[in-house]
Amino acid sequence: KAEFIALARAANLHSCELLPDGRVVAACSDGNSVVLIDVPASPFEPQEQRQKKYSLTQAHGAVWRNGHLYAIGQSQVVEYDYDAKGFGLKEVRRFDFTKAGCGMWGHDMLADKDGNLVFTTHEAVGKLEPDTGKIVKLEDRKAVKGYAPRADGVRLYCIPRESWWTDTLELSDGREVKRPGCRFYKSRWLRCAEK
Repeated sequence: KAEFIALARAANLHSCELLPDGRVVAACSDGNSVVLIDVPASPFEPQEQRQKKYSLTQAHGAVWRNGHLYAIGQSQVVEYDYDAKGFGLKEVRRFDFTKAGCGMWGHDMLADKDGNLVFTTHEAVGKLEPDTGKIVKLEDRKAVKGYAPRADGVRLYCIPRESWWTDTLELSDGREVKRPGCRFYKSRWLRCAEK
């Protein structure tokens, strides 16, 4: 069942992250912003939800990790402190992934099993170790819109074949998952509980 409805008041939402208190952060590329949305205040009336915007050029991804929010944009990952009581984000640091040879146009981002942030750009898949600030390029891989590593090492790629979408997901072991008629944009592994 639906638990809430939210509407980011910025253009072209690419991803969102649920914060521990039920609020939502949305990354909006055409709006060049990270948007904090107070969903719990009015779960099914998005026009009543308080919002705050924070500038990030070409914002595309947001990840909550160890009490901080990380957002990826055109050339940087930005770390924010979250002030739940004051309903706000405060920028802590910026990490420039272009200097590490990862290219431009950050896209997908997720936390790996070690708590590092794995991200994609138009040129590569990279990794940011937030605790040290170290960024490394993991592999040269063009235009990955969605990326997900599995515990056994198999990686899942969503790479557009038509404009921004594809009907085929690629696996690092050479296999493909094809679903004619579908338009995949991002991809994730889901672990379903056994009944």
